[in-house]
Amino acid sequence: MNSLTMTPPAYARRAPAPLLLRCIRVAAQTAALVFAGALLAMTLPAFAGFHTVIVMSGSMGSALRVGSVAVTQPIDAADVHEGDIVAFSVSERTAPVLHRVVAITVDEEGHRIATTRGDANDAPDQHPLFLDRDGERVVYSVPWIGYLFVFVQSGTGRVLLLISIVSLCLLRLLQRRRNNKNNAPPAI
Repeated sequence: MNSLTMTPPAYARRAPAPLLLRCIRVAAQTAALVFAGALLAMTLPAFAGFHTVIVMSGSMGSALRVGSVAVTQPIDAADVHEGDIVAFSVSERTAPVLHRVVAITVDEEGHRIATTRGDANDAPDQHPLFLDRDGERVVYSVPWIGYLFVFVQSGTGRVLLLISIVSLCLLRLLQRRRNNKNNAPPAI
């Protein structure tokens, strides 16, 4: 008995993409996915009323590593307790400071005053934090994403992001062209 095997016609077989194009496509897709994930990590908390702060110094040691993104939740000043990591501004022009509350005292007028300190610092902060208005408490942090956002905000980062997006679009276009060419019926 003779067995019959069927093979697809030559025009239906797909030629493998050159290695360089495949590498570029994988790199561009990876860059786009990493950026999309970081973007979600930075923007989704805002929809729930949270804020994000990029950790720029090592004053909090392993609790908040440099390059992390800390997600903070607005809280009433009365809800601040010892052990909380809070975000506060030293001045209007500076980024928020993220330090742990190490002590809370009450002055003679009844105002609550917090003493803060970075976990990696030997001494408490010089200026006390008056708990007379609402503030922000760190609820969680995401490591490394802050580096990506600082990079994307730079000129080089924006150019590389744009190149990644354009590369993905061009590769997709080339892939469609090649598929259409390979799937065309043979000329008679």
